[in-house]
Amino acid sequence: MPNRKKPPEKKQDHAIKASFTAAEYEAILERARSCGLLPAEYAHDAIVRKQVISIPAVNQQVWTQLARPLGNLSKITQLLYQAKYKGTTIPTRLLKLLEAELLELQQLRSALVGQTNEEIALETVNETVSNRPTNHPTNDEGLAA
Repeated sequence: MPNRKKPPEKKQDHAIKASFTAAEYEAILERARSCGLLPAEYAHDAIVRKQVISIPAVNQQVWTQLARPLGNLSKITQLLYQAKYKGTTIPTRLLKLLEAELLELQQLRSALVGQTNEEIALETVNETVSNRPTNHPTNDEGLAA
């Protein structure tokens, strides 16, 4: 098995010990479980002021169910851009509509787990731009030349 050492700046070799009453410890365990984290991960994130969110079970289920259609829509959009790049005539408005629907689905899915629209929009723009071919000439109507 290869040695997977972390770079020095990522290595976590300092520890803090804290003691809790039985009731406090149970409350921490419950909060960690509701976030899907181990107690140590939950405590670490809470201490370093990372956002620690509790996701209701129904939201987690819907979030999971949205993964496949979201992935399919993303793949369709990517394939259409590739086809357009290769010279296939695809209306730009169709691509923009697909991108808008993709963004809306991503926002809905992320809202279920407490992520903000600004965080999602930035991720989506970065992902869309990185997946899009850089050279796709179009005429005035938005069609491939």
